Amino acid sequence: MNEKNVEACIDAFLGEGVVLKSVQTNLVRNRFSLGTFDEKRGAIGIDSGIILSTGSVKSLIGTNKSAAFTNGEVLEIEESIVDRLKRKQNWLDGDEDLEGLLNSNSNTYDACVVEMEIIPMANTLSFNYVFGSDEYDEYVGSKFNDVFALFISGPGISGQVNLATLPGTEIPISINTVNGGQAKINFDPVNSSFYVRNEGQYNMEYDGFTKLMSIKQKVTPFETYRIKIAIADVADGSLDSGVMLEHTSLISYHADYEVHFESDQSALNSDAKLILDKLTAIYEEKGYQKVMLTGHTDSEGDVAYNQLLSEDRVAEVEEYLIEAGILDTLIIIRSKGELNPIADNARADGKSSNRRVEIKFLGANSEYLEKRAEVQASLKQVSNLGKVYPNPTDERTSIQYSIPSGFKNASIQVYSESGAKITSIRLNLAGEGETLLETASLKSGMYLAALEVDGQRINTHLFAVEH
Repeated sequence: MNEKNVEACIDAFLGEGVVLKSVQTNLVRNRFSLGTFDEKRGAIGIDSGIILSTGSVKSLIGTNKSAAFTNGEVLEIEESIVDRLKRKQNWLDGDEDLEGLLNSNSNTYDACVVEMEIIPMANTLSFNYVFGSDEYDEYVGSKFNDVFALFISGPGISGQVNLATLPGTEIPISINTVNGGQAKINFDPVNSSFYVRNEGQYNMEYDGFTKLMSIKQKVTPFETYRIKIAIADVADGSLDSGVMLEHTSLISYHADYEVHFESDQSALNSDAKLILDKLTAIYEEKGYQKVMLTGHTDSEGDVAYNQLLSEDRVAEVEEYLIEAGILDTLIIIRSKGELNPIADNARADGKSSNRRVEIKFLGANSEYLEKRAEVQASLKQVSNLGKVYPNPTDERTSIQYSIPSGFKNASIQVYSESGAKITSIRLNLAGEGETLLETASLKSGMYLAALEVDGQRINTHLFAVEH
């Protein structure tokens, strides 16, 4: 997948109040581990979005045909999976950050990693995802503990923090932390209220997956944050895992609240009305514009009924806010039924927490558009040497760059590991661009690409040549 397609995928992930500053991935061309999807039934709580996979995303959305889905192919269990995979070039590099999350010395393989710099327009970031795998249920409780993480770093955050954890804990999402158990080895279910077994009723190849999970993180508006999304196979390169990120769910907002409901009820009680009255006053005082409402239920009843119940709950809150003076054109409506729990439905207090409508106050639309334009304009005025890909390379590699208007001289200088100058590529046009470097005649080894503008070295990137 080329870098343009990567940016298109990430654009599909960005929602209200987030500006993309840069993006890069570990994927080489012809490895189809990142893509978009549509699942219009919304049976997993997401009807469209992007997928990161340890194999190929091809054929992932569709009927669950096999318990052994790897690299876009359905493999027969009796075949030599290891031989098949090695021919398909699985068992690729893993990720050290993911390995650091596991309470074992296991290695990771086939990591799919996307890293991005973003600028939030408000003080809280959130997004939604589903983790799925074909390691379910056969390899639950084993060393094949495929893992996913979303790391964030930036102002106000100590080091690099994994946000992809079970609600209210620091436990990372993996095969062995969310599952329905494995009776053959007497492995009891773990956090099973967050797990869904796929016996063919869902429109995807994975044998199991989490319910829709939500991430929330406090941030400083208009500062730059780095996000790393990573997923990998653990202990071997067999049987794919993937994470599905909901379309436009990466948002920033100013404040969020909840109103709760009695079991199997959509009517607002006196406590809920009191909360909404206070929120209306806050909304007017702060000058907020858009309001996002999302309805939820516990797991009592069937999925279809609970979807309708969540829609009724949202409608009740929407009607109350409209009567209080908020324009209906400024209200965004979403309903998730029982598919997005924030607490354990096996407990009475967990069910009570899940019977809710979430209310998020987004920024003023005019303010957001103005700030976004400022940020995007500032990014265009910065000289930068972008991604070098593929890296490592054999015959040729592409080098991305950006140069503001008004420059006099700009070039990319290429140096050997010893510091000897290899070549110079003159750049003639301002803006974002890409140039091709022929590497077939270069010896195998490490090289340095440096962007120089008007006599000043801007930044550099190392790349490898392997013949």
